[in-house]
Amino acid sequence: MNENCATCHHDYEVTPQNGGIVLFLDYERANHVLASCPNCKAVEVIYLRSAAVVELLSRAQFPLVVQDKPTAERREAADSCWGRFESVHAQDERRKAWDELPEAPREWVRQLHDDLRSWGRTPRQGRRTVGQTAHGAG
Repeated sequence: MNENCATCHHDYEVTPQNGGIVLFLDYERANHVLASCPNCKAVEVIYLRSAAVVELLSRAQFPLVVQDKPTAERREAADSCWGRFESVHAQDERRKAWDELPEAPREWVRQLHDDLRSWGRTPRQGRRTVGQTAHGAG
């Protein structure tokens, strides 16, 4: 797993030598890797989905700590992190959906433009002006 240190911006690989996995049985969102940047030695908390944890454990023998439930602080930090991730992910999905909308045919857009330009210029049957009633001038 490759990471970028938030402190020194150095790219590094998380390995069993510089990282360990912490699993919470009661609250999956708090599952994380504690990784130490080999460049500046800063310790980072990297929250992971269960599938990513399983993948890491299948590739190497990471040190593993299993606990029932996280502390209130860890739970709050995990919720905050996942909330930011989900918010950005949702924005990306909306942007992607918007980008995938088909473009209107040129002739249709031209006709709509012409119709809108002429809409206010042509007399329309059955329309009443302000102050008129059905029986004549009001």
